[in-house]
Amino acid sequence: ISAYLHDEPLQKVAYALAQMRERALPEDLAKLLEEVAKDLRNTSASLSPELLRNNGLVTAVSWMVDEQQRRGPFQIFLDIQGLEENELIDEDIQLAAYRVVQEALRKHANARAVWIRIARTRAQLEIAVEDNGVGIQSTMADKNRRLEEGLGLRGLRQRVSGLNGKLTILPRASRGTAVIATIPLPTPTAQAAG
Repeated sequence: ISAYLHDEPLQKVAYALAQMRERALPEDLAKLLEEVAKDLRNTSASLSPELLRNNGLVTAVSWMVDEQQRRGPFQIFLDIQGLEENELIDEDIQLAAYRVVQEALRKHANARAVWIRIARTRAQLEIAVEDNGVGIQSTMADKNRRLEEGLGLRGLRQRVSGLNGKLTILPRASRGTAVIATIPLPTPTAQAAG
């Protein structure tokens, strides 16, 4: 998708923008096309972050946290266990983990603090993102399902379950919400065979 966005729609927008400038069409239309091009570039980059591919999950999540800290109204605490900086793991697993953190950071209702924990054991990778915001109602399963769908977490659940993992969204005991993903890691024999 990332390559398609860059190679197809973005190139067409760039071409249209060049044609408009040659023909001196209205400036407000040119500004709109420039915004569309910028949005496509940003979307393309966020779909398949180069930093994640080249430097691994720890580096990419650390960068994301730093960027969010600069912009966001809440403090973020990051705890990474069992992974080293610049360590690359299975590409699909690290992308799913990155997306869990990215999506969870977008979903915080009046939180003042967010805790991110990424822990790798021999058998699995666990990603937990918790906040101290308003939280979710745990009384009705339907409410949680509607909340999940409304928050756009359905795609995340599919991505994680596609890796034989599990995504859980729960109210925290004190206050706020916890998003927890557990993804099994390939065994060394499976990696050697693949």
